[in-house]
Amino acid sequence: MTREKALRILGATPQRLRDLVHDLSPAQLGRQPADGEWTISEIVNHLLLGERDVILPRLRRMREEDAPSFPSSLDDRTGFAAAPIADEAGWDVERFRLVRHETLAFLRALEEADWHRRGTTPTRGTLTIEAYVEYLAAHDVEHLAHLQQLRARVTGEGSHAASS
Repeated sequence: MTREKALRILGATPQRLRDLVHDLSPAQLGRQPADGEWTISEIVNHLLLGERDVILPRLRRMREEDAPSFPSSLDDRTGFAAAPIADEAGWDVERFRLVRHETLAFLRALEEADWHRRGTTPTRGTLTIEAYVEYLAAHDVEHLAHLQQLRARVTGEGSHAASS
């Protein structure tokens, strides 16, 4: 994936996320599709917390420090500091939009050499800022596709028109 494509995906995600969840009821947002599977609210919360508490701070450290190593972001790998509340999914979408705006502003301000700065994560190993951004874009695509499937299941409708 090119840098430009990754940035386009990152820029489009907040609106796609909003389109997928804005008209769902709290019951639909909180409906667990199957035992052990995330609800729509949980996925939205995961995107918010992952970017705000893990990704953006790591990107900043990668720009400021020489090859930082990061501890695991989560012990249980669920992505939740606390269980998300379905009624708050709309707020999480808005908070995600704001933090994504901050992430994109950070990325657009990088010098060319900054894109090649490295950091080491426990799950992805050593990677550059550019590779981390490509991973983040792929992560968005994966979760948006999952949200689209979940939306169809909880509403009983076919594929929602939020795909790119």
